[in-house]
Amino acid sequence: QPEKVKIAYLFFPYKGKGKVTEEEIKNYYETHLDEFKEPFRVKLRRIFVPVIGKDSFKQAEEINKSLKSIKDFEKFGYKQGIWVNEEQIPPDLLPLLKSAKKCAIIGPVKVGGGYFILGIEDIKPTRLLKLDEVKAKIRKKLEEEKIKEQVKDRAVEIYGKVVEENGLTAWAKKYKKELKYTDWMKRDQLLRLIPSFSAINKIFKTTKGDYLSPIETSKGIHLVEIVDKKPPRTLKFEEVKERVKKDFLKDEGKKVCEAKSQKLISEIKKSKN
Repeated sequence: QPEKVKIAYLFFPYKGKGKVTEEEIKNYYETHLDEFKEPFRVKLRRIFVPVIGKDSFKQAEEINKSLKSIKDFEKFGYKQGIWVNEEQIPPDLLPLLKSAKKCAIIGPVKVGGGYFILGIEDIKPTRLLKLDEVKAKIRKKLEEEKIKEQVKDRAVEIYGKVVEENGLTAWAKKYKKELKYTDWMKRDQLLRLIPSFSAINKIFKTTKGDYLSPIETSKGIHLVEIVDKKPPRTLKFEEVKERVKKDFLKDEGKKVCEAKSQKLISEIKKSKN
């Protein structure tokens, strides 16, 4: 049986209201312009000719010559293009596509394992998104940051009083605050409550009766005190007798089934039908 702990804790979820001004939104936009650059995108129709023998390039050239317009890609089953941004485009191909015009046909272009013939269905050049386009996104981000700061300040304030009282449970008793208590929990169970591997490791290393500094997670902040601990141990036979019996019967059942199946296979091999 693995090590287990019981904890008392206080949870501060990231909830509340964060007031954001128009000036703050504008300042964030102007100081984070790189976040609001829309990358180069191109809508491509692609025909791939794999390298099979010596005539692959010649085959790709013949296909390219037969393409008089973007619509001709439909003859090869490509009725609609696919949008790709510059991060998805190979570096050696990017300058070629950036200099191309809408409805252009490019190729054959050598790639690993074959040749591409590309049809430029549409192009969206790199551009800086306007403030009005991203204002709602910035407002949400700043509101979330302010709420987190408010919650953090509150948790730190309470933690200071916990330190003064030398314990979370002692603080709760003095100020008549209600804490939450867990039952005995293993590491994986506690991780579902406090989603932080580093925090769980600290909790299991901390001595019974001690408390931890504020634990920040994606959903909020925890103040934790170790109420009790159980070291890992091997269970006595009396405690697991029924489980052992169940496992034993399962193993024996497998042996019986194996013997029956082997006997059936032997009979089938002897049979003409």
